[in-house]
Amino acid sequence: MDNKVLSLIAGFIAMTFVVISYFVKKKQFYLLFQALGILFLIISYFFSVQFFAMIGLAIGLFRSLTFFFFENKEEPSDIANSILGLATQRIPKHFGIETARIQILAPMRSGLCGIDNLNSLLQEKINPPKMFKNEIETNKIIYREGDKVMQTANNYNMEWEKWSNDFTVEKGNGVFNGDIGNIDSINRENGE
Repeated sequence: MDNKVLSLIAGFIAMTFVVISYFVKKKQFYLLFQALGILFLIISYFFSVQFFAMIGLAIGLFRSLTFFFFENKEEPSDIANSILGLATQRIPKHFGIETARIQILAPMRSGLCGIDNLNSLLQEKINPPKMFKNEIETNKIIYREGDKVMQTANNYNMEWEKWSNDFTVEKGNGVFNGDIGNIDSINRENGE
């Protein structure tokens, strides 16, 4: 058999293992099928490219496995706690990044796994109340100094200021859906 045929056979086997892995419910079997898929992918590349290119691919594939967290949860409270643990401990520790750089997206607002509850849980963990930290409650949501916030509706007239490290101020009008910022201070007198 020539190398092209061997490469196609190994590639097909690799693809089969990867597809099967998506239908497996147990984590151990999922990882086994993923690993077998990667192994046959490496074999496939061994027959189709130079040896050193295959070694580089193998290193890249095995390194990519470390960027994957698999959690099989069914109860909403378990899912919410898992998200909280991922965002505040596992992802920052694994990748060496600040928790504030992590963005969580949820497909709904309400429920235990909705963004409203997740925001509340994350706020208590990341930015808990302190004696000299101002906060304000609006529509049953507590906003606290130090909170990361996202604009969810366009407001073309809202004025904003952005301070840089050299104490210069950039001013502008308009805050748009998806804009992200931090609450630096809360003025209780005028509710801002």
